[in-house]
Amino acid sequence: MARANLFHRLKENILFWIALSIVAHLGLLILAHPFASAAPTLKPAIVVQLVTPPPKPPEAEPEPEPEPPQPEPVKPPPRKLEPKPVQAKTEEPPPREDPPPNVVAVAPTPEEQAPPPEVIKVPPPEPKPEPPKPEPSDADIKAYGRAFGNEIDGCKSYPRIAQMRGWEGSNSVRVNYDSNGRITSMNIEKPSDRDVFNTEAKKMAECAAAKMPPPSGSLHGSGFSITVPINFRLDR
Repeated sequence: MARANLFHRLKENILFWIALSIVAHLGLLILAHPFASAAPTLKPAIVVQLVTPPPKPPEAEPEPEPEPPQPEPVKPPPRKLEPKPVQAKTEEPPPREDPPPNVVAVAPTPEEQAPPPEVIKVPPPEPKPEPPKPEPSDADIKAYGRAFGNEIDGCKSYPRIAQMRGWEGSNSVRVNYDSNGRITSMNIEKPSDRDVFNTEAKKMAECAAAKMPPPSGSLHGSGFSITVPINFRLDR
């Protein structure tokens, strides 16, 4: 029972306060209305814009006054040329030519004709006989051959394969010279059975020929040939 009374009282209090709140709001609206109606109305703003006047057009310059026409200079009257007297040309008579004299051609007589010139034939000079070439002496050839052999001994080289196998052999080299003392050919005249000795003999002959002096005495100016023997022997 007490609880129901309490609830009834609270309900009445709430309704009271709600009603009081509504009355307060209405009073505020009524008070605010006269101030809103009494507010002054705003007038539109006035905008002032400065307008610059347009520039004045430039004043036209006064045109110059035309100059008065000047009088034309008076030309003197043309001078009359008096004609010069023309001298008459006197024609001279052409020079007189004398007629050419008459020339009579007379054939010369056979006695007056000059004899034709004699043609003298000169025989060609006889060729001079060439002096006989000197024959090289045997002594000079042998001496040159011995000197060649000494040079070969200085260039001697025993083939290594023949030395290892105990081979021995011999051959000879023939060297041919021309009249200028130059070697024209060089060959093995008596070859050995072993080719290694023939090859080495030719090398030795070429080495000796490079060291030999040019032929002199009766060998100079004539061709000749020398034969040089070469022996390959092992020292026992």
